[in-house]
Amino acid sequence: QAVSDKTCIGIVFYTGRHKSDQSDYSKPLTEDGTTIPDGDVHGYVVALTDVQNNDNDHLLWECGPNQEYNQKVGTSTDESNWQGYHNCLKIHEFVNNNAGWEMKHFPAALACETYGKRTLDKDGNTTTDYDWQKPLAAPSNSSGWFLPSLGQLKYLRGNSSLLSPRIDVVKNSLGNEYGYKDKIKWFGRNSYYYRSSTEYWLDSYSAWRVDLYYGYTGSWEKNKAYDVRAVLAF
Repeated sequence: QAVSDKTCIGIVFYTGRHKSDQSDYSKPLTEDGTTIPDGDVHGYVVALTDVQNNDNDHLLWECGPNQEYNQKVGTSTDESNWQGYHNCLKIHEFVNNNAGWEMKHFPAALACETYGKRTLDKDGNTTTDYDWQKPLAAPSNSSGWFLPSLGQLKYLRGNSSLLSPRIDVVKNSLGNEYGYKDKIKWFGRNSYYYRSSTEYWLDSYSAWRVDLYYGYTGSWEKNKAYDVRAVLAF
């Protein structure tokens, strides 16, 4: 339920810590990143909008300093667990341990963790194109936004009949002065495929995606661009 003096930044889609989520939420993704107090998870929130602006702004999973996309980062490859935050910590660990690599080489993950404070486009250039996201920044007592795991996306797809109307309620409650209102939507209304943070177990150049309209899952090359939606834990 909306509160008049608060900004709704997303929809709670699960309460408590999921049994398959072993992520360490006491570790921030970045040096100045947010964390959950004592790592005690109360639930998970899905963002109201995609992290990109439109269909011309889709995001790659990986594209290295020499355009390579076959590096095994070490995220979970399990198709059902909720290790999204753990996966994003692994991406940062990979960047820290491999010379020449930066978070800009993982566009989908970077766009999620900077959702609400994003200042770079998908090519790493400074831009103001995402200033509309500023009211939707993650609160300081949360994990911060991150790229969800395959299991988390599958759960969202499986509960779309419950969650989709709730996002509509938020959208319909906003006046036209809210610059992000026209970007609020449920998954799959304009596009179907969404990136997860889960790597494919069989090879190093693929990661899992989900068709949020039909519910299909599949692996696809990391250098293919798709829609991205962020989640957070609190």
